[in-house]
Amino acid sequence: MTNLQIVSALIVIMGLLTVFLSIYVAASFYGHSKRMTGGGMILTKSLTYQLFAEGILGLGTLAFAIAAMTGHLEFIHESYTYSARAIMFFSTSITTLHLYHVVNKLHSRDG
Repeated sequence: MTNLQIVSALIVIMGLLTVFLSIYVAASFYGHSKRMTGGGMILTKSLTYQLFAEGILGLGTLAFAIAAMTGHLEFIHESYTYSARAIMFFSTSITTLHLYHVVNKLHSRDG
């Protein structure tokens, strides 16, 4: 195994762990939000959405890393890669804007 293959394998392992962590923490936060009220519940739900979007972004990045590592990236049609990137950026930007809105709303209410 070459150094590049070792690094690629480590990146894929790190990607798998990161995606799992994002989804696990998002699910945990979702469970917590069901037992909360008020601003804490609102913020926890917003963080849940943010972490699910992070998982989507990580999954897309992981798919590209695996495709590159296995030599299949060049065979994936451009429209699929564009679509995947659009979904990744859209999910992240929407949930980031949502979190921004929630924090500002809580700040103006409690501040």
